Amino acid sequence: MKAVLFDMDGVLIDTEKLYNICWRQASGELGYSLSDDEILSLRSCDISVAAPYFGGEDGYRSVRTRRKELMAALIEKEGISLKKGADKVSSRLHEMGLVTAVVTATPLKRAIGYLEETGLRDGFDTVLSAKDVKRGKPFPDVYIHACEMLGLPPSECIAVEDSPNGLRSAHDAGLFTVMVPDLTPPDSETEKYTHAVAEDLDALVETVRKML
Repeated sequence: MKAVLFDMDGVLIDTEKLYNICWRQASGELGYSLSDDEILSLRSCDISVAAPYFGGEDGYRSVRTRRKELMAALIEKEGISLKKGADKVSSRLHEMGLVTAVVTATPLKRAIGYLEETGLRDGFDTVLSAKDVKRGKPFPDVYIHACEMLGLPPSECIAVEDSPNGLRSAHDAGLFTVMVPDLTPPDSETEKYTHAVAEDLDALVETVRKML
């Protein structure tokens, strides 16, 4: 293994719970009633997969716009917390000779802003966004792109994800996948796309160490 590629929200920073709140509120304000599972399925989700919940792309875009407004206000109020072990995970992997990258569904400018705000940005070799490829997660495009940018075959890269959409994206791109659960526990669905489970980022480091 040569590189470890991290999802950001729910893996490095504790923002998925905030997105969950904001998607629910935005959907309700605009007249959509989604179940808990449907709200969770919007994580790291390409528009083609998410739009049917809102009757098409126009409805989805309207809800997403409102969700962004709510999210910005919530982060301004509460700030962004790190997930356990996030402040040291990249340096610990660098000590093993591994490249580290962030591969996120969040737009690049915003992702870098979050990483800078939390002091994580300088620890990672590169940051890539699914907004820069044709299809977002759960499609494999962003992980294929990430491996190409790093000049490494997928088989030499580990992806760290918390959501089914992210795990499927990395798995289908040919990476070794490790789930670090956040809002969704491991189950029969995530098992299809997961090679290993680590309870947190400290445990992830030990999982990676055993693979070298």
